[in-house]
Amino acid sequence: MALAADDFQGTEKQSVQSVLRRSLNCAQESVIKLRRRSTRLVYVGVIAAALSTAVGANAATRGSLKGQGPGAWKLTCALAAVLSACAAVAAGLNQQMALADRLARAMTCAGRLRALEVQISLGDRASSEIAREYEELLGNYQEFMA
Repeated sequence: MALAADDFQGTEKQSVQSVLRRSLNCAQESVIKLRRRSTRLVYVGVIAAALSTAVGANAATRGSLKGQGPGAWKLTCALAAVLSACAAVAAGLNQQMALADRLARAMTCAGRLRALEVQISLGDRASSEIAREYEELLGNYQEFMA
């Protein structure tokens, strides 16, 4: 539910707080989802890169992973290549989806909504100022508030 400046004057304090609380809950859910997604991709990338390095180091020091001959070396090299590709894809997805930037924006949105909620509770700002700031937040961070 969007909070319009014209409606704000007639809206009771609890109703306004309810709208802000719903928007804040949405923003916090976005923060949790984005953080989880980013963390998963980072872990997959780091683990895949570490395993690829371990496979390569093992091959350099001890030979192929399974037996001798060209087939064993093909398997070892293929495993290292697949793990390296997984690491690259995970890092690329994290970057392409701009998860760090989106997470920062979602956290900023949640913080600003919390500040508005406190200001309403304390009653230290005019309702028109709070409505104006909420509208600005809605315009800038709608993806996290709906």
